[in-house]
Amino acid sequence: MPVSFLTADTSALRAAHRALSCLFVTLLLCLLPQFAVAQDLDAATAYDNLRQQFAELPTDIGDSLPDNDLLALRDRALAIRAEAVALSESLPGRVDGLQARLTGLGEAGADEPADLAAQRTQLQAQRTTLQTQASLVNVLILDTDQVLEKIASIRRERFHAQLGQRTPSIVSGTLWHDLLQEKRPDLRRTQAILADIGTSIRATPLWIWAVILLWIGTILVLQTRLRKQLDRLSATRLPTRRLRRAAHAWMLTGLVTLAPVLVLEGLNLGVSWYDPFSLPVRDAIQGFIGIVGFGGFAAGLGIALLSASKPAWRLPPLHDATAIALRPLPLIGALLIVLSWLIEQSAQWLGLGLTLTVWLNSILSLATALSAIYALLRLRKLRHQGIQPFQDDTDNTWLARVLFRWQHALAALTWAALIISVALLLIGYVALGSFILRQMIWVVVILSAAYLLSVTINDSTALLSERAAHAAQDDGDIQATRPAGSKQFIVLCSGILQLGIFILTVMLLLAPYGQGPLDLMRYFSQLRGSFQLGTIDIRPSLLLQGALVLLLGIAAVKAVQRWLAERLLPATRMDRGLQVSITTLAGYMGYVIALSVALSSIGISFERVTWIASALSVGIGFGLQAIVQNFVSGLIMLAERPVKVGDWVSLNGIEGDIKRINVRATEIQMGDRSTVIMPNSEFITKAVRNVTHEHAMGRVQFTLPLPLSVSPTTVRTVLLEAFSQHPAILPAPAPAVTLEDINSSGNLVFKATGYVNSPRTASGARSAILFDVFERLAAAGIPLSSPASIVVSQAQPPEPTSHHE
Repeated sequence: MPVSFLTADTSALRAAHRALSCLFVTLLLCLLPQFAVAQDLDAATAYDNLRQQFAELPTDIGDSLPDNDLLALRDRALAIRAEAVALSESLPGRVDGLQARLTGLGEAGADEPADLAAQRTQLQAQRTTLQTQASLVNVLILDTDQVLEKIASIRRERFHAQLGQRTPSIVSGTLWHDLLQEKRPDLRRTQAILADIGTSIRATPLWIWAVILLWIGTILVLQTRLRKQLDRLSATRLPTRRLRRAAHAWMLTGLVTLAPVLVLEGLNLGVSWYDPFSLPVRDAIQGFIGIVGFGGFAAGLGIALLSASKPAWRLPPLHDATAIALRPLPLIGALLIVLSWLIEQSAQWLGLGLTLTVWLNSILSLATALSAIYALLRLRKLRHQGIQPFQDDTDNTWLARVLFRWQHALAALTWAALIISVALLLIGYVALGSFILRQMIWVVVILSAAYLLSVTINDSTALLSERAAHAAQDDGDIQATRPAGSKQFIVLCSGILQLGIFILTVMLLLAPYGQGPLDLMRYFSQLRGSFQLGTIDIRPSLLLQGALVLLLGIAAVKAVQRWLAERLLPATRMDRGLQVSITTLAGYMGYVIALSVALSSIGISFERVTWIASALSVGIGFGLQAIVQNFVSGLIMLAERPVKVGDWVSLNGIEGDIKRINVRATEIQMGDRSTVIMPNSEFITKAVRNVTHEHAMGRVQFTLPLPLSVSPTTVRTVLLEAFSQHPAILPAPAPAVTLEDINSSGNLVFKATGYVNSPRTASGARSAILFDVFERLAAAGIPLSSPASIVVSQAQPPEPTSHHE
C-alpha cells in the first residue's frame, strides 16, 4: 500500500463510508424476512442432505462385514452425527430469535393492521418449521446413535470372540507343519504399495535427498547434544526442588519421543514432495509414524523415571539396584508396541496367512513375557539380599503412596498375569495371551504418565505457595488475607487438577485398545438373570455396578476429606475445631451423595425407596430413637458449635478435652489420659461448662491465711509484686489482693486474683506464683503462722512422808 494513500485527505472517504453504511443497513432491514426464510431453507436443505447421507448407509450391518468396512462405516456415521448435532445446536437459537420478534410484536388485537398480521403469521410459520426441523434432526441423531451402537456391539463381540479363539500351540508340531505347508502370501497389494512408493522415490530429485539427509543428521545431532546438555540446563535454568527433576523427565521423554517422529516425518514429506503417495500408502505411513511416536513416548517415559545411570534425577522412590534391574523393560515394551502393530498391518499388506501371523505373535509375546519374568526374578533376588526395591517416600504423590502400600499385592498380580499369559501362549490362546501382555504395558505407561503429571502438579503447587509466602514477607503483609487467599486458590487448583488426573487415568485404564468405559459397562450389562423385588427388577450386573459405584464414591469421599484436612483447610485461618467440623460435614454430605448415585446406577430412584423409608420409620421411631437423637445432636453441635474439638468441657462430673465429634458420640480425653465416650445428646439436653469457650481467660486465685501480727499492707504489696512479675499474668484485668476475713483461728485471710491467657495455663501459673510468694514472705520476715505459746512451770518436789517405825 503506498504511503501517499495513508497520508491523503480522508474526508471524502469518510462521507462515502457513512453513505454506504446507511445504504447497507437499509437493505438489511428490507431483506431481513427474506434472510430468515433463506435460513429456514438452508436448515431444511442441510437436513435433507444429512437424511440422504444416512439413507445411503447399508441397513444390513452384520457379522459378515470385515473390520475395515465396519470402521469406514463408523466414520461415515460419526461424520453424519457431528453435522446433525451442529445443526441441532443452531436451531434453538433461531427459534428463540423468532420468539423474541413475536414477543416484540405484542398480543394480536382485533384492529391489528394487515401488514402486522401478515408478519405475525409468517413468523409463526417459520417458528413452527424450525421446531419441526429440530425434532427431525433429533430423530436423525437417535438413528445414527443406533447405527453406531450396533457397529460397536459387533466389533466388541468380534473382539471377545477373537480373544477366546484357540489356535495350534507354538510347542506343538501342528503349527510348524501348517507353517511349512502354508501357501505363499498374496503379494499383489504389497507390490502395488511398493510400486507407489518406488514411483515417489524415483520422482524425488537429488537436492531433496540431500535436504532429507541433512534433516536426519540435524535431528540426530541435536538429540545427542541436547541429551548431553540436558542435565546442565535442568540444573541451572529450572527451579529447585523436585520440580527440576520433573521438568528434566518431561524434556527427556520429549526428546526420545520426538526424535524418531521428526526423522520419519521429514523422510515422508521429502519423498512425497513431488509425487504424493496414494491414500492407502499415506494412511499406512501416518499410522506407522503414530505408533513409533507412542512407542518412543513409552520408552522415554520409562527411561526418564528409572534414570538408572543418573540416580540424582530419579523421581520415583526406587533403589538403584531396582532401576538397573528394570532398565531393559522400557525399550522392550516400546519394541513390542511397534512390532505388534507391524505384524497386524503386515497381515493385511502382505496377505499373511493365519499360521504365520500366530507364529510371529507367539514368538514376540513369549520374548516379552520372558524378559519381564527375568526382571522380576532380579527384583526377587534383591529382596533376598536385604535390599528393598521400593522405598517409602512420604513427600511423594498419592499414586506413589498407593503403589508402595500395595506393592506386594501388585507384584503377586504381575506374576500371575505373566504366568497366565505364558500358559495361554503355550496352549494355543495366542490372542488372549498377547492381549494380556499388551494390557500390562498399557497400564504401566498410563500409570507412569499419571505419576509424572501428579509430581509436576504437586511440585508446581509447592513452588507457587513458597513464592506467595515470600512475596507476603517482602511486602510486610504476612497477616493479610491476600497471601492466605492465594495459597488456598493454589491448593484448590491443585486438588482439581489431581482429581482430573485420577479420572483420566481410570478412563484410560478402562479403555483397552478402543474399549471405552461405556463399552465395558455395556459388556457387563449383558449378564443374564434377574429377579423381582416388589416392582423393582434386580439384575446381578446392576448390583455389582452399584456396589462398585458405592465403593468408588466412598473412596472419593475419603480422599476429599483427607485433602480438606491436610491441604486446603490448613491453608486457611480457621481454627482446628472448625476445620474438623467442616471435614466431618463434608464427609456426611459425600456419603449421602455416594449412596444416592449408587442407588441411581442400579435403577432405584428416590420415589421407589419411599416405601422402604416408610417401613423403617416405625423401627426408627422405637428402636433407633436414641441413635437418631444422637446423630441429630451431632449435626447441631457441628453447625452451632457450642463445643468444638480442643475445648475443655465439664459435664456430669466428667472434665477433659474434646478430641473428636463423631456421628453418634463425642470423645473426651480426661486429665489421666483416659477417654470417655459421651453421647451427643448429653451436650444438647444438659448443662455443659465450656472452660475455653470463645477464647476465655484463665483465673489464678488462692487464699493465704496469715497471723494477726503481720502488716496487711506489706502482705498486699508482696502478693501484687509476685503477680505482676510473673510473665503469664495479664496486665488487664489487673491483679487484685483483698482481705477477706478473720477465721476462727485468729488468722487474716488474704485472697489474691490474677488472669492468664488460657485456663490451661492457670494451674502452672498458680503453682509458680505460690513458690515465689513463699520466698518473698520469708525474705520479708513475715511468718506464715502465729508462734505457739509455751508455758514452762517448775516442778514442785513431793511432800515428805513420815515413817513410822
